[in-house]
Amino acid sequence: MIIMISKPPTRGDVLKTLESLVNGKLNQEDAADWANKWRKMDDGVYGPIFDDKVIWRALELLEGADLKDSPSSYLHVKEDFIAWLEEIKKLCNEDT
Repeated sequence: MIIMISKPPTRGDVLKTLESLVNGKLNQEDAADWANKWRKMDDGVYGPIFDDKVIWRALELLEGADLKDSPSSYLHVKEDFIAWLEEIKKLCNEDT
C-alpha cells in the first residue's frame, strides 16, 4: 500500500506514513519509495516544494526505511520506526 497524495505532504501525512510503517500497514519499500518521490521533486529547479524542516526530516528518515545490511536483512527494524515516529512527534510539538 503506497500512500498517494497529489499535493506536497503535510506533517499529518508524514506522521500517518510513519504510523503505518510502525503498525505494519505499510512495508519498508513503499515507505521509502513514497519519501524518495517527494525528496526528488524538491530539486530546487522550480523552488522548494515545501520548507518545513520537520517534514524534510521525516522524509529523510523514511527514505532509508528499506536499506539492507545484508541481502536478506533490513538495517532498520520496528524499534527504529518507533523512534523515528517519536522524533517527528517531538519536533512537531517543539515547533508549534
